[in-house]
Amino acid sequence: MAERDKGNFGGHASRRTLVDIPSRSDSEKTAESDIERLSEFTDGMLNKWKAGREEHGPTMKRDPLEEAKLECLDLANYAMETYFRIKKLQEEINACIS
Repeated sequence: MAERDKGNFGGHASRRTLVDIPSRSDSEKTAESDIERLSEFTDGMLNKWKAGREEHGPTMKRDPLEEAKLECLDLANYAMETYFRIKKLQEEINACIS
């Protein structure tokens, strides 16, 4: 366990004891695994692009600025949801280690 000063976030200074949880173990950090992860991500993007092309056609029929605004709202909603999921996970981890 490592003790880290998390500073002042949201007006509340906090000092938490956290367990380091690596995203991948050292044995998983290889050039091949990085390529596989990148391939998975780019394949997902390509599939989404193809589906949009099939649904909407090759030319933009909507106002691209309006579409960009709607995408920003979607991203903000996903970020908010992710924030609260991370917060809940943090609370659960802290409850387990205290």
